[in-house]
Amino acid sequence: MDRLFSAVKQLQITIPKILGEYAIIAFADLDDFTTDDEGRLLVRPGVPKQLLRAVKKKKATRTERRIGSRNESTTEIELHDKLHALDRLKEHFQDLQTDVAEDAGESSAEAMKLLAKLLAEVQPAL
Repeated sequence: MDRLFSAVKQLQITIPKILGEYAIIAFADLDDFTTDDEGRLLVRPGVPKQLLRAVKKKKATRTERRIGSRNESTTEIELHDKLHALDRLKEHFQDLQTDVAEDAGESSAEAMKLLAKLLAEVQPAL
């Protein structure tokens, strides 16, 4: 068990980091991505580069046409499982809602309002 704690500490693994990765996957959209003339995968202007971590697989093909000097490139991407990431986030926040309600002695609805307010204050910009 000590080795596990040591590895977690050394890698600086935290719940917020894990949730941040799930959020990247859960809220990534195919419209966030584009390619350059060489077929390299990029994020669109204004989209954080970290969204590239939502990409599970990338396949680029380049075709040269004999008629003229036109080159075509096609890039296919597959994103990580969005539904799985959303389920994991939902589970975490359901547990957190229960903890907040118990700690504050409030109803579930009041706890959700408090939790939403707290999240709005600390939510990282994606």
